This record gives sequence, structure tokens and C-alpha cells, in this order.
Amino acid sequence: MVKLYKDLGKTAKKLLNDDYIYGDKKVEIKTKTTNGITYTTKAKQSQDVKDGLSGDLSCKYNVSGTTMTTEIFTSGRLSHKVELDKTGVKGLKFTALGGLGQKQSLLATTEYVHPHMSVVTAVNCLGSQSISTAAAVGLHGVTAGVKGDFNIEDKQLKNVDGVLNYSNGKEHEATCYLLNNRSMAKFAYSHLVSDDFSVAAEFEYNISADTKKLTMGTKYEVDPETTVKMKIDSAGAVSLSYIQEIRKSTTLTLCSQFDARHLDKPSHKFGLALVME
Repeated sequence: MVKLYKDLGKTAKKLLNDDYIYGDKKVEIKTKTTNGITYTTKAKQSQDVKDGLSGDLSCKYNVSGTTMTTEIFTSGRLSHKVELDKTGVKGLKFTALGGLGQKQSLLATTEYVHPHMSVVTAVNCLGSQSISTAAAVGLHGVTAGVKGDFNIEDKQLKNVDGVLNYSNGKEHEATCYLLNNRSMAKFAYSHLVSDDFSVAAEFEYNISADTKKLTMGTKYEVDPETTVKMKIDSAGAVSLSYIQEIRKSTTLTLCSQFDARHLDKPSHKFGLALVME
């Protein structure tokens, strides 16, 4: 089955980006009732203590085969999401996301997945009134994808990106990107070296600014409850993340980042996240 465009190269993205929460303290509590309703409460304190806590409360439930999620934010914004998986057509899914607050929004999305093709079309019915489409076609582990936004008002095609991906399953994945209307090129790969050790790297070349950046990272599962991650980039930033399952359904993540070139300067960052399910 061909992946969605947004999932191409996802393994490397997750290894290099997930669980690195510099400067933030996060708490998430998720519970599920006997009749299938899921409540999730999230709170976050940024590095600037003056900003106080921000967060949201969501409720996810199923009505006649349709999944609905209602979410309210401390900013005063309210959103409601409707997901229809059982459309009568295999691989076809409809999603509608609406929001109320300082600005009203309504996003309607159609997703279709075929063994050799996937297409996602999202229509922004309010605000910018744009249509975003992402498509991918693949065969024998090789997948090519393209994405773009069409603005209905000025009738212009913007934010055109292209991807070429190769994957042999769970072990290895390599992805070439051409992003931001050909102003940026990127290559990323991930490799599952063993059941408990993975590596990934990403090389980014900003064509318009003529700048380059290399990031490499590792993930080691010490035991079923403990995971350690590390990454370093060509700018000298070193990041460490420690993920510990304290008990079943409770995970603590500790993260830090420092500049290896300027250890004497106060540029270190620390982050913490606690998730209870």
C-alpha cells in the first residue's frame, strides 16, 4: 500500500524531531471511558515563565461509525473535527475541521489510498479560500509524490513540493525532497540497524540562501521501558532525550540541548513532558 505524501520519509523525521522538547514543560493526561469516549487534557509552560500555562481539553467519541473530536483551548478557540472512515469505498475517507475564535475556519479533506496511489485534497472554505492537493504513486518500494496549494482568489499555484522515496520495509528508507518552489533541497535516510538501535541523518541545502545543514541522530532502546536518543547538527547543537515508561501508560521524557561550540555561554535548554494514559 502506497503511503500518503505526508508520511514519506516519516521514520527519519520522527527519529530526528520527536521527543525533543527544548525549553517547554508539558503534561498530558488521557483517559478512556467504558463506552469508548476519550478525554485528553494537555498543559504546557514555555521557557518564558511570564507566559503562564497554555493548553487544551479534547473529547473524542464515535457516533454511528463517525469519529468526532471536540477541543477547546485556553486561547478561547473551539474546534470540532468529524472523520468519516466508512464511506462505502475502500480506501476513501472524509474529514471536516471547523474552528471558532478570533477567526473562523473550515477545512474539508478527502483522502484516498490505493495499493499504488494515494491522493489527499483539502479545501479551505474560509479565510484564504485555497485548495491543497498531495499525491503519491509507487511501485516496488519506490514512491514519487508532489504537493501544491492553489489560491482561488488570485488563481495562483503556490508552495509546490516534490518527493522521491525508497523503502524496503521497516529496515531502511531514503527520501529526496525539493521544497518551497525549488528553493530548498533535502535528503534524509533512516536505518534500523538492529531491533533496539536505529540511526537517521538529514542534509538540507537552502538553494536561495546558499546555506547547508547536516543533522544526524540515533535511537537506542535500552529495555522495553527505556529509550535514549541523541542528535547533533553541523551548527554545533547537541540534543539528548531520555524517555522512561514509569509504569504502564505513564511516560516521562527529559530533554536537553547545548551548543558544543560555546559551552561557556548560557544557551542550554531543558524540557520535560509527562504523559499519562
